[in-house]
Amino acid sequence: MNMKFNPGFKLLCLALALSLYAAALDGQKHDGQEYIAKSASEIVATIESIKKKQKQYVKDLEHFVSNLANAYSDPESKYSNIRVRREERLSESKKSLAAVESELKKFVPHIKAKQAVEIDGVKLKRWNIKSKVNKLKREQEQFQELIDTLSAQLKANNVWRLAAVRKRASLMSTTRNVKTMLADLEDHRQSLANLRNDEIIDQNKMSLTEEFQELKQEVNRLCAQIETDLQQEKTYSGKKAEWIPLFNGRNLDGWTAKIRGHELGDNFGDTFRVEDGILKVNYDAYGDKYQNRFGHLFYKNPYSHYIIRAEYRFVGEQMGGAPGWALRNSGIMLHCQDPKTMERDQDFPVSIEVQLLGGDGTNRRTNANLCTPGTNVEMDGKLVRRHCIDSTSETFHGDRWVTVEVQVYGDEEIRHVIDGKTVLKYNKPQLDDRDKNAQKLIKDGNLALNQGFISIQSESHPIEFRKIEIQILEK
Repeated sequence: MNMKFNPGFKLLCLALALSLYAAALDGQKHDGQEYIAKSASEIVATIESIKKKQKQYVKDLEHFVSNLANAYSDPESKYSNIRVRREERLSESKKSLAAVESELKKFVPHIKAKQAVEIDGVKLKRWNIKSKVNKLKREQEQFQELIDTLSAQLKANNVWRLAAVRKRASLMSTTRNVKTMLADLEDHRQSLANLRNDEIIDQNKMSLTEEFQELKQEVNRLCAQIETDLQQEKTYSGKKAEWIPLFNGRNLDGWTAKIRGHELGDNFGDTFRVEDGILKVNYDAYGDKYQNRFGHLFYKNPYSHYIIRAEYRFVGEQMGGAPGWALRNSGIMLHCQDPKTMERDQDFPVSIEVQLLGGDGTNRRTNANLCTPGTNVEMDGKLVRRHCIDSTSETFHGDRWVTVEVQVYGDEEIRHVIDGKTVLKYNKPQLDDRDKNAQKLIKDGNLALNQGFISIQSESHPIEFRKIEIQILEK
């Protein structure tokens, strides 16, 4: 059985113990059993008394709670008055809130209708601006594609003057269209400025004004580019130029090899050779490992403004021990540093590389990409520091012959062309002041790269050239 003792009982037990101890000290002599029985009887009586008092306390508490509840519900009680006043104030507040909501609901449809009309007007104007600009961009792209195609075809057939006349007419027409678009955009900006100046419309005005400024800058940039292209056509379209072979089909006269780890002029392992009228790059004397012996075959003269054209193909298998990215990879290096200034163990000359790339038979791989050992270029008016940039060309699988052409206009512009189609163009080739090899070539802080030597690469995969020729342009 579980027994619960209240604090009163515990105190009585403590008192009993103390009294027993005091009696013993006083020398009183009592019979132990009689004394304990008497004490137990007293304890039981005390406990009963405490229980009666607890029951009385409970009754008194219940009576108090009942009286309090009756007082609160009694209309004459002060507690009831407090409750009634609170309920009245709550009821009045609800009525006021309902009245405000009712008034607001009357204006909401009107406000929404008004806002919808004004916002629709702003959206329509924004759509008109965007549609006109998109149309302008599409026309500009179409003109540019037409210009690039005609220019490449006409230049390839040595009819430079006719190409310049046609391109100039197209450019002038495009320029007029762009200027007309600018005037339309200005009209739209003025109409936006006249819109009502409430909060919602003001936000749309700000957004559209920013868009207008951005579009205006883009259109102005296109105009400037068109004018630049027109000026270039006037500059470069003068006399008809002839194709001059750099590779004579018989030997390597005019060419000098520079292979990593070897001195200039040491054509290690007969890497570059001429067989059956073909300039071949071969590694049959390298053993089993390529060992990063990157090589370059330099032509004797530097050039500035010219078109270079080459016909090439990849053959055979890549050498063992060569980096994976060098599979079916070679290049034509333009604006190269003088090979006499290259270090013995320098991998690549400071130059602009037109990558010659072949497909692996399955995956997509663009051709005539750009790589920049020790250099940088600009695209769309911005400096580009990426080492390699992909073109837009198709993939050339297998060992078929491919013709690549590069149009070089000093330090102004360079274009990569395959089968008469421009696949990549960029501007302002320049030395990279972060590159240790390029730093040696910078003079008086001038980074512009407006001329240099031409070379072809040996990068571990056999490649053959059956034609390398150049057309010198007037500056």
